[in-house]
Amino acid sequence: MSRRSTFAFVLVVMAMLTLTVPALAGGWAVVTLDSLPREVRAGEPFQLGFMVFQHGKTPTNKDLNGNPLKPMLTAIKQGGAATTQAKVAESIRVEARQQGPTGHYVVDVAFPSDGSWAWQIALPTYYVQDSPSGSNAAILAPISVLPAAAPAPAPAAQPAAVPAPAPAAPPAPSAAPAPAPEATTWLGLSPAALRWAGLAALLVALAIGLYAQRGIVSRRVARS
Repeated sequence: MSRRSTFAFVLVVMAMLTLTVPALAGGWAVVTLDSLPREVRAGEPFQLGFMVFQHGKTPTNKDLNGNPLKPMLTAIKQGGAATTQAKVAESIRVEARQQGPTGHYVVDVAFPSDGSWAWQIALPTYYVQDSPSGSNAAILAPISVLPAAAPAPAPAAQPAAVPAPAPAAPPAPSAAPAPAPEATTWLGLSPAALRWAGLAALLVALAIGLYAQRGIVSRRVARS
């Protein structure tokens, strides 16, 4: 065997050992989803929850280096344009956060457009069981994203309310008739004044009569 062939063989063996040592040391994990949403629409966010189990049975929040595990969800739209720029525009990448019990994570996802999307959850430093080529990502089944919901129609304009006619003002009370002035008689005197004047004249006449009669009686007595 030539020196070049021996060197190539050693590299292959070392590569195989590099791939198998983490698995033998327990450096693999599985991802179990809580549930999948029944309906996903473009632009509408939803929350995806999942558990991470080391060795397939031990919940863990740590990576193989003892650091906090930071799972990463990535998604790429299928059947898009062929240009690199278009593919970047039709992909998303969101980091999950630990929430709840040990090993449980949630991630907020919103697909920018409708169509079929391929997505996966990567676990840094781990190898995910049943993943193709021994990668560190759990491959999820493609998801079909529906078009965004149509906006609700605006409510019809309500007809303007016709104001009720104002109640008629009550008729103004008629002015009370002015009292008629007392009737006037002779010399502009009222009947009452005339009565008092007649009574006074009668008393004066009576007094004169009595005085005159007294004088007559006195003269008769003197003659006798």
